[in-house]
Amino acid sequence: MTDDERNTINLFKAGVNLIKTGPDGYPLPDQGLELDFLAKSVLKIDTMFIGHRDLDAEQRSLLNLADATSKWLAELISGRRDPDVAQAWFKARAEVVEFEPF
Repeated sequence: MTDDERNTINLFKAGVNLIKTGPDGYPLPDQGLELDFLAKSVLKIDTMFIGHRDLDAEQRSLLNLADATSKWLAELISGRRDPDVAQAWFKARAEVVEFEPF
């Protein structure tokens, strides 16, 4: 993995962690910049990993989180705010496999 790819991954994870959520599992108001950054980060992760067959555990977990984040953002935009989608997003966040450099 290149340094740029690792940086993209780290920025995606930071973007996920920047979002403050309310009791319904969706973002609290006034986080437009954070949500925009997160949406762009999802696209970068998808571009890096979709279609690759030889993903390791970390990469698969990041792709799963990117997919869950896309669905979560779509629910937010639509105004539906399905609690199952929010729960799936939190589950995907919890299941991210951390990179171990050694």
